[in-house]
Amino acid sequence: MCIVFLWRRNASQPKGRIKFVLAGNRDEFFHRPAKDADYWDENSNVLGGRDMTNGVSGGTWLGVNKHGKIGFLTNIRGSTLGVDHAKANMKGRGALVSDFLLSDLSTEAYIKQLENERMRYKPFNLVCGDVLNDQYFYSNSVDQQPAQLLTQDSISLSNGALGCGWLKVDRSREKFEKLVKENVDSEPTVLLEKLQTFLECTERNFPDENIKVENPFNEALSSIFVSMHPQHNCGTRTNTMMVVEENNRATFLERTMCQANDPTSQWKKSLFQFDMIVN
Repeated sequence: MCIVFLWRRNASQPKGRIKFVLAGNRDEFFHRPAKDADYWDENSNVLGGRDMTNGVSGGTWLGVNKHGKIGFLTNIRGSTLGVDHAKANMKGRGALVSDFLLSDLSTEAYIKQLENERMRYKPFNLVCGDVLNDQYFYSNSVDQQPAQLLTQDSISLSNGALGCGWLKVDRSREKFEKLVKENVDSEPTVLLEKLQTFLECTERNFPDENIKVENPFNEALSSIFVSMHPQHNCGTRTNTMMVVEENNRATFLERTMCQANDPTSQWKKSLFQFDMIVN
């Protein structure tokens, strides 16, 4: 199960060096083709990895741009929306994030535009936001409720709806919040190192009565970092972290498997730093 954490300093908190933190693990089939995080050819202001699967090539699970936009998504376990996806010719979910990052629309305008389009995609959770304007929206395609303006200081999102109550999600969010608050005045690279250690945690949060999806691998999926037996050919294959300082200097770190089709692969780190563009 993928998991993503977001923290932003609110107006009532004393200012520190860090004002925004994003961290997440991508859990995916090892054979699914993808590009490592980099600036995109069609718009060098956009940064992120890219799905290269035939039919959905070019989408992304998590990305940012230099104008302060951030977006990430997860699928929703056990939900089909009553649709035969193979026959419905539904769009790849990764386009939800890539379209947002490439568009000139504000976060609110993009989310409103999406409201009538959600059923064209397989079940998803989506967060789109603007670091510079401190505005973030959450949308999913299952509950059919209007998109939600996020007011929380921090969220954790996995493959259930926001606030689903899964132990993995709630327990890890508490640890994430504590880690960030203890390092809000640290050098970004110091915090990134600690976030990487956090994302590599294999402690399992099981049994969990709030997970209603029957799956023999629920226990294996209950840790932040998912280690799967090679015969299942899936697990955590990418860690992504981003820290934004008060001066809008962003530091983005991706750690990903060198050979995604090999569960024993070595890992590659890619570090990017840029100043967000204030209009």
